[in-house]
Amino acid sequence: MSKIVDFYINSGLSADGLTLADMLAKSDEEIETSHIWVQWIFPLNETSNYNVDAPVVIAEDIVALRSNAGHNSYHRSVLRFMSFYGMVFSEGMLVPGKRFEQISAGWLKKDNHNLKRITRIIRCAVLLKLNSAAKKISAGFIALKENPFGVVNLEPETLKYWADAVTLPLEQKLNKGDIIYENKMWQKINSPDKAYGENQ
Repeated sequence: MSKIVDFYINSGLSADGLTLADMLAKSDEEIETSHIWVQWIFPLNETSNYNVDAPVVIAEDIVALRSNAGHNSYHRSVLRFMSFYGMVFSEGMLVPGKRFEQISAGWLKKDNHNLKRITRIIRCAVLLKLNSAAKKISAGFIALKENPFGVVNLEPETLKYWADAVTLPLEQKLNKGDIIYENKMWQKINSPDKAYGENQ
């Protein structure tokens, strides 16, 4: 079993000795300042430009990560990060919560690293075959372009990344469209998608 699978579904430890529960229990300030946890909380099948030691999911990990245990870990992680962003799931949609204006002032800024984190969160949902989650999260954040803060701070390139994160095949890198794997296992694994929302 790989280290990322053990971490994600068996309460294993990350490279710095933390469990997923440990990371999700951190304060908003700690989550904001850490640049290594998000790659464990929302793993991808491509290397991180910011953390060379971040785990990289390979095709053999995917069955375990797409299990109920993997989906539950993702769900817990999403709820924690949506709280961090001031967003909530309501009536099947991701929308700004009551404290959004106050909270978003800390992250909804041009070139803020949290904009890239959102891309990762969406992309991880696709990796886990939670396509409905990916679409809801992408749509919820893209809709912020109509928000007074979003109008000023969300550039077209950012919105395109959030849209592409849902649709780009897993065999391609999100950033450059380069082929990551020729291994056709990515295309063969077809576990069914699940509905996603506040009741899951």
